[in-house]
Amino acid sequence: MKFVHLHELSSRQKQERRTWRWLERELGASINWQHIYNTDFPAIDKWTGSARLIRLFMTVSAVFKGRKADLIITHGAHLAASIGFANRILGIKTQHLAWAFSIVDPNALSPFKRCYYRFSLRNIHQFVMFSSTETETYSRRFNIPQQRLKMLHWSSRKPSVDEQFPPPFEPGYIAAIGGEGRDYSTLFAAMRLLPQSRLVVVASPESVKGLEVPDNVELLVNMPPVYTFRIAHHAKFMVLPTCAGDSHCGHSTIVFQFLLGKATIVTESVAMIDYVKHGVTALSCRAADVSSLVESIKILSNDEALLSHLASNGEAFARKYCTEAATVSYVRTYLRASGLVDPMAAFDSKSEEVTV
Repeated sequence: MKFVHLHELSSRQKQERRTWRWLERELGASINWQHIYNTDFPAIDKWTGSARLIRLFMTVSAVFKGRKADLIITHGAHLAASIGFANRILGIKTQHLAWAFSIVDPNALSPFKRCYYRFSLRNIHQFVMFSSTETETYSRRFNIPQQRLKMLHWSSRKPSVDEQFPPPFEPGYIAAIGGEGRDYSTLFAAMRLLPQSRLVVVASPESVKGLEVPDNVELLVNMPPVYTFRIAHHAKFMVLPTCAGDSHCGHSTIVFQFLLGKATIVTESVAMIDYVKHGVTALSCRAADVSSLVESIKILSNDEALLSHLASNGEAFARKYCTEAATVSYVRTYLRASGLVDPMAAFDSKSEEVTV
C-alpha cells in the first residue's frame, strides 16, 4: 500500500525538524510513504522565495507519484485545492484526504477564488478541520456534502521547555503569541490603559504592521520556537486576541498554552467554541472591545484562585481531547471505513507493523 503525503512546513516546524513522520511509525511498516515537503526544493526557495512556485513543484511531483498511490494526504487548504485541481484536470482518481483544511476568512474570497475552490475540492474524499463551525461554513461556501467534513480537535505534544534556562523576562509578565488572524491593535490599546501590567508579544511582522507599541509591551517577531515556548512557560497567563468575524485560527496556540498549564484570556470567536468554556477552560472577552479585554486582564491579574482553576481545567481538556493519540485513532478508523484497510486489520504501533 502506498501513501503520498504533502506538507508545507511552517517556519516553526522547519526549525523543530518536525513532520508527520510520527504517524508513519504509528500506522506500521506495511504502508509505503512518499513524503513531499516544501523543503525539498531549496534552490527554488533560494532564488525566488515563492511559496506558490514551490507549491506548483510539489503538485507536479505528487501527480506523478499519486497515479499509482492508494491515498494522497495534503495539509492545508492551498495544497488541497492545488492537488484537487490537478487530479480533476488529469482524471486521477486516487483517494484524497485533505488534512488541516482551513481558510482564515472564507467570506473574503473573491468570486473567482470561490469558483476555483468549488471546482478543485469536488472530488476530495474527506476533509479534516479543527472547529465544528468550519464544517458548516465550507459545506455552504463550496457545495461540499456535510458527511465529507470531519472536525477534530487540534492535536499536539506538550512543548518542550528547558528548565535550566532562567525566565527570559522579569517574572509577572503576561504574554501573547501568534501571527495569524490576531487583533494586536485592541490588545495594545488595552495595555495603554494598564500601565502597571507588562506584556510580551511574539508575533509575525504582518500582524503588527503599522501599530504603535505601548511602553509596557515588549514586541518580538519571528522568534525560534524554543524561545517562544520559554516565554509562554514563564508567563503569569496568556492572552489570545483573535480578530472579529469568522476567522478560523488560533487552535494550535491555545492547545499548546493549555498543555503548558497556562490560564488564557481568549477573544470570543467561532473558532474557539470547541475549546473554550468561559470561566472553565479559559476567560472569554468580546471581540474588538478594549474595555472588555481590560476588565478580563484585571480579573485574572488579581484572582490567583481563578488563575489556577483555568490553568488546571485547560490542561485537563487538552490532555483529553488534543493528543496525537486522537489523530492516530481517527486515521486508523478512516482507513478502515474508506476501504483502504481491511476492517479487521490490526494496527500494532509497538511492532510498527500493520496487517492489511
